[in-house]
Amino acid sequence: MLGPVRRVDTFLQNYKIKAMTWMEIPPSRFEQVEEDHERLSHNQVEFFAQEEDIIFHSPEGPWAAKSAPLRILSFDIEEMVAPNAGFPRYDHEPIIQIGNMLAIKGDLHPYSRCIFTLNTCSRIEGAEVRSFNHESTMLRAWRDFVVETDPDLIVGFNIGAFDFPQLILRAKTLGLVEFAYLGRLKAVPATAEPLAVNKRSLKDAPILAGRLQLDLLQHLRESNIKRTTKELTWNGQPKCDLNTVSWEFLGQRKEEIHHMKINPLQQGGPEDRRQLAVYCLKDTHLPLLLLECPELRCLDESIDAARASSLYMYRPFGLFLRNGRNERTQY
Repeated sequence: MLGPVRRVDTFLQNYKIKAMTWMEIPPSRFEQVEEDHERLSHNQVEFFAQEEDIIFHSPEGPWAAKSAPLRILSFDIEEMVAPNAGFPRYDHEPIIQIGNMLAIKGDLHPYSRCIFTLNTCSRIEGAEVRSFNHESTMLRAWRDFVVETDPDLIVGFNIGAFDFPQLILRAKTLGLVEFAYLGRLKAVPATAEPLAVNKRSLKDAPILAGRLQLDLLQHLRESNIKRTTKELTWNGQPKCDLNTVSWEFLGQRKEEIHHMKINPLQQGGPEDRRQLAVYCLKDTHLPLLLLECPELRCLDESIDAARASSLYMYRPFGLFLRNGRNERTQY
């Protein structure tokens, strides 16, 4: 906590500090906040310091080479399919599964695999299965999971335009007021506009205070990387769906389940829901692998853009384009 209180972005602009830099505070120049009722955040460590005592290191030399061991959460949700195979509606179709994988930046293997399921699910080797009888209970537990695991960076595929808005709006529909407090600041909720799924764009991504977001779908759409796939969209652009991208850059395919099978699997038994959970976990693992793909440089490009201008200070990566291009592009 900077004191006296001041907008952090204004403070950094005044001191000509760029984003994603290391900072240092001498041991005698800060006071740790010990009492929980005095803490303003869910941070593991919270302290008070005068702004003139903070030393910022420009991202040059050894300070550019060193990378923080960011905790990364990759997640994916599954919902019941609306009648006539329509998009899930946040005020009608329930969220039935949330897949999660936690990793440290630079590691190819997650240190935690966890799936939240609505109703029972058979055991999955190498993953923790948490089953719930009620959707509201599952969503509360997932919110607590995010706060407790405290990720620095949250990634996924289309999480900005789909997963996060659906979660927040669905929780609001169920009356779960506390769910929206997914960020690090206790008093700042994440918000989402009640738009139809097919009307949202990545610029509508909710902001989670203190947590960066990187949507792999956005990165692929914006990246200048040369594509080799022969699969094209209706407008002649290379396809950017998770299956096509994963095969092109990783040589891996998704665990394919046709969307019309989702409802029957959920309404079946524990083994049926296990099949759906394996599918969900695969969609959670692939973004982590893409994040570390050297050809894509997903995180590195975002960090480079954040360092290029204080304009991007403390904004989700999802709100600006790679290399500092126009942040208001819509899809």
